[in-house]
Amino acid sequence: MPAVGSNPRRFVPVAEKSSRRCPQLEILEINGAIFFGSVSAISHRLNAICSSGDDYRHVLLVADSVNLVDISGAEFLSEEAQKWRKRGGGLYVCGLKIEDRMLLKRGGYLDLIGKDNIFLSKKQAIAKISSRLDAERCERCSLKLFAECRKT
Repeated sequence: MPAVGSNPRRFVPVAEKSSRRCPQLEILEINGAIFFGSVSAISHRLNAICSSGDDYRHVLLVADSVNLVDISGAEFLSEEAQKWRKRGGGLYVCGLKIEDRMLLKRGGYLDLIGKDNIFLSKKQAIAKISSRLDAERCERCSLKLFAECRKT
């Protein structure tokens, strides 16, 4: 139970902060831990993205504020990565602390998620992910949210 007057940690869709959002890449900020107690809530949010009808195939989890990934969280991330690959896209994670990246590596989860899907920063992630997006959709998009979008 959180202390009186404090806000519990939560994950926040970045798009809720802005009406402008990429039509191909959903960005989800996670605060707190990716552990046995939170995977259900995170899974629910990712399933909502899948079923939104917006045809999202790429999701970036911004984990700068994640303070822990346990084995359940690592298993969850690897399962989600496989699910998003089957959709023709990918699940990407940026900002994980070194301890959490080491847990993923030691447990073999990093190989399942994909080493090329883990990034140190959001800027680095978007630069790489943008090359994996549908170029035709990017050309038709009028938002040009990222610097990489303006190069098309």
